[in-house]
Amino acid sequence: MKYLFFGLLLGGCGLDSMNTSDTGSATFGDLSISPATMDFGYVELGESAVDSFVVENLGGTPIALRGLGVVGSSAFSVKATTQVPPSLEKGEQLILNVEFTPKAYEEYEAALALQTDMPGLEYIERPILGTALNTGDENSPLLATDMGIVDFGEADLEAVATETIQLQNISASDVMVKKITFTDNAFGWGKELTLPYLLKAGDSKEFSLTFVPTAETSYLGEAIIESDDPAQPELSISLKGEGVDLCTICAGILQVNTGEDPYQLTGFMSVMGQEDKRTVSVSNIGDQLLTITDVNVNNDSIFPGGTFKITGFSGPMKLDPYEVGSFNVVYRANDTGVEISVPEMDMNVIHILSDDPWEPDYVIGLSGIGLN
Repeated sequence: MKYLFFGLLLGGCGLDSMNTSDTGSATFGDLSISPATMDFGYVELGESAVDSFVVENLGGTPIALRGLGVVGSSAFSVKATTQVPPSLEKGEQLILNVEFTPKAYEEYEAALALQTDMPGLEYIERPILGTALNTGDENSPLLATDMGIVDFGEADLEAVATETIQLQNISASDVMVKKITFTDNAFGWGKELTLPYLLKAGDSKEFSLTFVPTAETSYLGEAIIESDDPAQPELSISLKGEGVDLCTICAGILQVNTGEDPYQLTGFMSVMGQEDKRTVSVSNIGDQLLTITDVNVNNDSIFPGGTFKITGFSGPMKLDPYEVGSFNVVYRANDTGVEISVPEMDMNVIHILSDDPWEPDYVIGLSGIGLN
């Protein structure tokens, strides 16, 4: 249930903030609100900052204003620069000044709330954000994160789950980030920062946290960020996740495309010693990594009128699920004659060796004609 403050809260103006508000506008029917999101950035504790919303009627009919105010945090207050009319006429604007006065070192979230008579848009909110800046209180931490707890939820075994976190310097002093460690090896980070890393006053930096479960169990751990913050030399983030086996097939499966029967390559023709080449596509239709360790060919050793060879393969070839690879088969005849496949004697055949549990040795028969 939403609650509106119908009375406009009055407050004095202090210094302007490092404003990072969205410069765009949000439109609700004929009503435009700019900026779409108001973000005060960092404001010193005990100081105030002011920014403005512009509410405008872009349509041809009046829009009644039945209530407006700030919901979500008492650190923000709003007042109009002129008397609030009962309705906005065509092209009319209402400017609302929002004041941010943080009372503690933390992040603040609130919203500008409007009630109108527009059907389906009787209640409208626009976000208001701000963060208190530590100006030197030795008992207050200099570093903060946008999340104190990171829950990766269910993650597939051996797969990498990722969450992005923001490290913030909420002070007027630079902070040296020295080390990031983890209490459980299942958790890690993307190493987007080169440590030691100097985080400037008022700046923030995103980096990724990772979770790679190896067993079907629950994981709990902590990320520990060490710095020269005198009030908090170790900043901890609680981490949790669940390792689950999400695969269905749980294997890499080889699929071969020769352009014809997937177990045959026919119609090679070599004239006057010229080579004839065909391309074979291989793909992984399983849900795990497929590794093709080797592709080799056995030629006819009894009547060697021509030679087949493999090109374009550099093993091992690793294919992720639904990834496609290829190699070439080249035929060159030394004499006039016909080459046929004899799988029973392992002659004129290709062997594709992989970790496909159902067909680890995939055999393709070869045939061709030589004219010399």
